[in-house]
Amino acid sequence: MNKDNPDSWAWTNHGAFTFDPGIDVPQVYRINSNPVARYIKVYFGTEHKGTGAQAMVSEINVYGAE
Repeated sequence: MNKDNPDSWAWTNHGAFTFDPGIDVPQVYRINSNPVARYIKVYFGTEHKGTGAQAMVSEINVYGAE
């Protein structure tokens, strides 16, 4: 593992989550396993990109107990 290269880190996949592009309210997704994490990686596959080959997230809030 190279600490300066996040692509070399051993990421744990916590599933795929889909967003409804037809609504304009916050969409909440929970991870049931309550992982301990230092970093969060968000990946958009080509199947989730829009007609202009773009995908966006305006905000990510992470909550949890220490």
